[in-house]
This record gives sequence, C-alpha cells and structure tokens, in this order.
Amino acid sequence: MAKTTTKKTTTAKKTATKKTTTAKLTAKEIMAMLKSKYDEVYDDDGVYSIKLNGKWGFADASGIVKIKPCYTGIETDWTEDIMTTWGAGGVGFINKKLEEVAKPQFGSSYPFKNGKTAVQQKSSRKWGFIDNKGKTIVPFVFDSIERLHSGKYEVKIGPFVFISK
Repeated sequence: MAKTTTKKTTTAKKTATKKTTTAKLTAKEIMAMLKSKYDEVYDDDGVYSIKLNGKWGFADASGIVKIKPCYTGIETDWTEDIMTTWGAGGVGFINKKLEEVAKPQFGSSYPFKNGKTAVQQKSSRKWGFIDNKGKTIVPFVFDSIERLHSGKYEVKIGPFVFISK
C-alpha cells in the first residue's frame, strides 16, 4: 500500500504542491529483492540473514542492509534476542536491533541465559561472563565452565570446583 504525503510551499508569486509517494514492500517482495542480490537469504521475524561469497550479514525488516556480509558463520536461532556470529577473530554476538554486541573475539561461548553468557578469551583460554551489551561482568579467571541442566554453572579454578547460585 502506498503512503502519500502532500507538502505545500508558498512564495510571493506562486503556490506549489509537491506529492511524495513511498511504497511499503511486503515481506515476500523484500525476500525477492534480497534474493536477487545475495547467495542465500533467510527471514527470522523480520530480520534477514544474507550470505554473499561465503560471508554472512543482516538486513532489517525493510530490507536495508545494516551489517554487511562479514561473518564466516552465524547461529540459526536467536537466544534472548542475541545471535552468535563467527569471524576471523572468533565468536561474537549481535542483537535483534542489528547492533554488534561483541565483535568476534572469543574462543568459545554458551548461549545467553538471563541476560548473560559464559565466554572464553582466546589469548588466555580463561573463561568469564559478559552481559547482553557485551560488558564483562565476571572477569576471565576460570579454567573451565560448564552449564548444568539446572541453568547453574560449574566453574573450575585450578583444583577447585564451584557451582553458581
């Protein structure tokens, strides 16, 4: 459906009316447009994953590319509105607003739960936690982390093992 707006301008000698028409594309039309430009396209609730020459990027609900294809891999599901990405630097994350939460920099990670996730630094191979904004909330001091079925974490520092609350 087209949306028409009328703008009227007046000068001392004449009056002019200018009409501007903008069309809102359907999801099917956006998908067709993106498929004409990219090797692969997937729609996940109005966020489009796009692949070109082996790299993944993202377009918003209107089909505008917000993150150019730069990731070597992406998770296929959103967890708490966060998606895991992979790049040359390691594991990273984006949110559904198509903002990069954390650049690909981690060696490994778990899915987000309650606004946080365990991630491993590539350089030190130590584990810590970041929040859904990418901020470190628990320092990288753990030798290993395992998420238990209860949602709690088992963490190891040297010979000591702890279970989170």
